[in-house]
Amino acid sequence: MPISPFLGRSKSLVSDPKEALPRASTSSIFPTLHKLNTGPPNTRRPVSQPTGASSSTANNGPPTPLVSLRLSGPSFLDVVIRDRADKEPVYIIETVSDSTLIYRLDTTTDNAHKVATVQWPNSVIKSKTKSGRTIQMADGRWRDAEDLLKLGPLGSVATRKFSIPHYPHQMKWKLIPGGHFYCTTAGANGPFAVLDSAVLNAPARLSVFHNCLEDNETRHQENYKGVPVMLLDYLVVTAMLLGTDVQEWLDRPQNVDGTVRIPGSSAHSVQKWLAIIHNEPLPASPVSPAETTASGGHGLLQRRTSLRCLLHLRHLYIQHSSLTVRRKFHRSRRYQIFHGIHIRKCSPQMRFIEIHIHKDLPPHCFHLHRLPSKLLLGQQLYNNLHQDPLGWEGNCQCLL
Repeated sequence: MPISPFLGRSKSLVSDPKEALPRASTSSIFPTLHKLNTGPPNTRRPVSQPTGASSSTANNGPPTPLVSLRLSGPSFLDVVIRDRADKEPVYIIETVSDSTLIYRLDTTTDNAHKVATVQWPNSVIKSKTKSGRTIQMADGRWRDAEDLLKLGPLGSVATRKFSIPHYPHQMKWKLIPGGHFYCTTAGANGPFAVLDSAVLNAPARLSVFHNCLEDNETRHQENYKGVPVMLLDYLVVTAMLLGTDVQEWLDRPQNVDGTVRIPGSSAHSVQKWLAIIHNEPLPASPVSPAETTASGGHGLLQRRTSLRCLLHLRHLYIQHSSLTVRRKFHRSRRYQIFHGIHIRKCSPQMRFIEIHIHKDLPPHCFHLHRLPSKLLLGQQLYNNLHQDPLGWEGNCQCLL
């Protein structure tokens, strides 16, 4: 029967012994006897439980975990793990050929710390106790994955145990009906972490509700939002081992160099971390549209460059602006400010557009033979920029 995550705290984790006493109703005739709980079992999906929250608080509203992580894709093999609160990447897992590397991203030092490396076998091993996977935590020794994440009694895969250095008790993952894994330990009464497996297009999620340490012990450890990074590292590594088997790695599509595109890697923040991991030059920071119209010591050259970039056919912003012109100004004759330039779409029957660089300057008209597409509009504007450079750049000089 599923139980709610971390419903209470054990005696070793609470300061008031009364909080550790179980809640039970007593008989009106025999006060010393406890009534049996005959209510229906709780079969709801587990919810997050905040640190130190009582059972009464949990009944009033949805609790909040200390850390909640979400994968950017359905597989642990190539993925970005983000914090669900601020959407920032916390881990990157990358697979190259037969090795999977797990990195923790440290924003304070701009370092990507290698947490673990998993080596995959070339074929499925027909064994109930060994999968053929080997793992190295940080720069430690290599060992079988089953030595880190031990099988349960009689080789059961529904219960897996692991140990964390300097932690007094073992951790145990337990499979719950519905594709959930609860992580428990002797230091907490109930699950302190929950792994929700990937379902269809919904990626896996990992939520941590308690750090399993006393408050004074947590202060002396490097932590992420109150959770020691060592505990978080082991939870991510063991979650990857739980959610990925050898067959999934064998079926993984890959390029010639043994890599695949990581889902969510197109973001600039992820590109920066991948460059740090691969020891490559950092990518250039994206320039916001507002920066291209900034005035000051850059002078005429900056305005000429921004106009050329704006009107260039292959530039991203002109494609976006031309789409906006067609969709919005085909039905309306209002003005739109885009990079400091007023673009007006006149009557479709007249088939021309007016570009106003400034409200006090004469407009530039471009006559088109047909209603322009996105690429045709960009090409027309780009050609007129080169055919009439004095008109465009002369007007820019008036703005300086």
